[in-house]
Amino acid sequence: MAGKVRHTFSTAPMSFQSVQHIWQGGIFTFTMEKKRMLFPVSGSLLVGYRTWLTPGSATGMSALVSWLSSNNYRLYHDTTSSIRTTNTGLWFLASDEFEEWLSSAHGVLWVTGMPGAGKTVLASHSVDHLVANVVPAGTTNVALTYVYCRYLDNCKAGHILRSLIHQLVEDHRRAYSIVRSVFEDHKLRQVQLTDSRAADLLGNILRLFEKAFIIIDGLDEVPEIEKSKVLLYIRKLPAHRLIFSRPMTFYMDLLPSATLSIEARNADIEIFVLDRINSHPRLQRLLQHSETLVQEVTSRIQRKASGM
Repeated sequence: MAGKVRHTFSTAPMSFQSVQHIWQGGIFTFTMEKKRMLFPVSGSLLVGYRTWLTPGSATGMSALVSWLSSNNYRLYHDTTSSIRTTNTGLWFLASDEFEEWLSSAHGVLWVTGMPGAGKTVLASHSVDHLVANVVPAGTTNVALTYVYCRYLDNCKAGHILRSLIHQLVEDHRRAYSIVRSVFEDHKLRQVQLTDSRAADLLGNILRLFEKAFIIIDGLDEVPEIEKSKVLLYIRKLPAHRLIFSRPMTFYMDLLPSATLSIEARNADIEIFVLDRINSHPRLQRLLQHSETLVQEVTSRIQRKASGM
């Protein structure tokens, strides 16, 4: 085939180093649909390919993170944090269990509670607390990742692992450098990233940091056959692991941990009720001159809540 060839790649066929070497010889080799094809190409194509694989480039990053995972747990976290009632859940951050977990070396804290006990609220509180106090902006030697599992999301072990890697790649250049080579190799061989390979890759990345934190909310929402996989994979990771779920007695032996059983606290319920009253003009007007009635409403809700 004579002349110049124009082609737009949706995926990278091979490492940039190989492409550059072959281009210097006047021929660009690439694999498509399992056929080996040779084309003389213009220098502009090589420039485009170089941009595609340049660390930190928008195109390269986008392709890599799309390959890893499409889940956007950051968006879910931001939404959860925005609707959280101010000053609720602070008791958890001040608890002995949380402080001991925070000061431990690769400790595990497993928080359990019935539906409605506030587990997701505490998970979002934990993330925000770590961001503000342990992993502030600009920190490069501490890593934080998190997952919010929901039943309808079909949250499997592989999805969780790849989502955690996805976040590390976005936040840390050192993670991008490691994952990039794995990405190129898998694309060249046209194979998927297996769960066990993802777990090994995640572990290798986490070892680059002085401290690493993994928070998983809704482990009970993971499909039954996948729960054991998740626990067996994360038990080997060099990180602080914080898990929120409904009681999962039959699975706890798979991940030795400190445990904390929670229920909605009366103090949080009172804060929530007062917040709802103050944000509702009609209720505020009806109850503003009757502290006794406000206390009675709060007490009844606390009794009816039964820890939820």
